[in-house]
Amino acid sequence: MVRDMVSRKTVKTVIGLSNVSKRYPLGEVFVDALKNISLEIHEGELVSIMGPSGSGKSTLLNVMGLLTEPTSGRIILDHKDVSKLHEDARAYIRGKKIGFVFQTFNLIPTFNAIENVAVPMAFYGIDKKTRLRMAENFLKSVGLEERMYSKPSQLSGGERQRVAIARSLGNNPDIILADEPTGNLDSVSGKQILDLFLKLNREGKTVVIVTHDESITKKTKRTLFLRDGELHKEVKKR
Repeated sequence: MVRDMVSRKTVKTVIGLSNVSKRYPLGEVFVDALKNISLEIHEGELVSIMGPSGSGKSTLLNVMGLLTEPTSGRIILDHKDVSKLHEDARAYIRGKKIGFVFQTFNLIPTFNAIENVAVPMAFYGIDKKTRLRMAENFLKSVGLEERMYSKPSQLSGGERQRVAIARSLGNNPDIILADEPTGNLDSVSGKQILDLFLKLNREGKTVVIVTHDESITKKTKRTLFLRDGELHKEVKKR
C-alpha cells in the first residue's frame, strides 16, 4: 500500500489534456474533430494512438504538440497551462521540448541528410560548425553514417524516415510525437523504425505514436483508441 502511494507520487505528467475539443468550419457547418478529450501522458511512457481514418488521431497529436490550438479545453505541458499562448511562445516551447516525426518525412529535397538534420538547430542560435557536428552524431545514432551526404531522392523510404527521426532529436526533446511514422514503409523498414523508437524510449524519451499498425501497439505499454473524435477506450499492458 505504501509502495503504491510512493509510486503514484513519483509519476510525472508531461502532457495533460482536460476537456479538449477542436472544431473546424466546413462551409456553413462545423466539424468536431475532437470532443472533450481528457488524458495524461507520463514521463518516459511509450503510448500508441489508434482509430479509423477521420477519428481525430492526427488532430489530437497536433494539439498535444502545440501545432493546433484547441477550440476549448486546457493543455498542460510540464505543469504549465499552454492552451492560450501566442504562437511565438508556442513555437518556442515546441522547439525546446518536442520532436516531431511525420509520415511524409518533410525533408528538404535540395539538402543532403546532414543538412536536413541541422536545419532546425539554426533557429536556436547554434553555429554552423556545431550543428553539423551534432547532426552527424544524430545520423550515426540512427545508423546512417554512410548516407550523410545523400539527398532524399537517393535514400530509401526507411532511410528518409531515419533522417526525419534524427532531425527530431536536434533540440534534445523530452517528448517525441510521431504521426504514422511507418505508414509509407515496407514491413522490414517499418520494424527498423519501430526499433528506433523503442531505443529512444529506453533512453528516457516520452514517445507518442499515431498508427494503424498493430505491431506497434503490441510494443507500447498503453494504447488510446479514438472514434468520431472521442476517446473510446484505453488499453494498458503490464
